[in-house]
Amino acid sequence: MANGRQPEEIAGVAGVDCAGQQALVTGSTSGIGRETALALGRLGANVLVHGRDRAAGATVVDELEAVGANAQFIQADFTDVDAVRDLAATVRSATDELDLLVNNAGGLFRRGRRTPLGIERTFHVNHLAPYLLTAKLLDYLAPDARIVVTSSAAHRGVELDLTRVRRARPYSPLWAYNHSKLANVLFTTELA
Repeated sequence: MANGRQPEEIAGVAGVDCAGQQALVTGSTSGIGRETALALGRLGANVLVHGRDRAAGATVVDELEAVGANAQFIQADFTDVDAVRDLAATVRSATDELDLLVNNAGGLFRRGRRTPLGIERTFHVNHLAPYLLTAKLLDYLAPDARIVVTSSAAHRGVELDLTRVRRARPYSPLWAYNHSKLANVLFTTELA
């Protein structure tokens, strides 16, 4: 809370009624994702909490239930495409349709590593996993559903270079993060 106000008050959406709406917030066990999930719960949404850490997920579910929201934790590691596919399948089985998909999960990693598919980890976690999840859920969204992608101004000053996503070296944490955010912005623009 900032100055005693809830995030939904600061954002000017405190009066929005989300009762009965189904929301998936990726990366919602901490940070922006957690605050987004809690705000949606206070607004009446049923929230699917996603993250890697089961204990942290259980804590967020407890916090949501304490404000009267229905919540469920779904564990998935965004470095694993099968886990992302399983996440989409679990969402489909847990709800009739999805009203809000918040692609928030991501990270900035100090060391350059590749995922089992050979993709640079930052790009995989921050962009490819949300892209795959969105593709798997696109036909499952309610007619007036929204997709929200957490990004920043970090996408400025980099150009898309897909040749580098197959390499972990040379690695610059900031460049990798900025590049993934550029891909997020371009994907979101295409979705719109």
